[in-house]
Amino acid sequence: MARDIDVPVGRISDITNGKRGIAADTALRFGRYFDTGPELWLRLQAEYDFHVARNTTWPEIEKRVRVLNPEAAQSAPLGGATATKRPEVADEVDPQAVGKTTMAPDVESDNASNMGIPPAPESK
Repeated sequence: MARDIDVPVGRISDITNGKRGIAADTALRFGRYFDTGPELWLRLQAEYDFHVARNTTWPEIEKRVRVLNPEAAQSAPLGGATATKRPEVADEVDPQAVGKTTMAPDVESDNASNMGIPPAPESK
């Protein structure tokens, strides 16, 4: 397989032994090799990473992460603990709004270069 997708044998060995994750480059190769698309491989890697984190590091980290609650921040003294409530989600969706973009007019703030993400290299 390593020869077929043009990667070192160690990369495949490390992935199958759980010593290395599937990066975008490898996902592209797997997608072509298995005729599945790279998104499948990236999604599987993300789900695995999430599962590992939730079961190993998250129980300890969760205790130290605060919940953002603007109402509590305004009414509670600094350092005070308050109960948090999640915002309600609308049960009904306006059928005319489905598929319409609701972004603010300031599109430049969503530009990848403004977020520190370099542009993708142009293919030759």
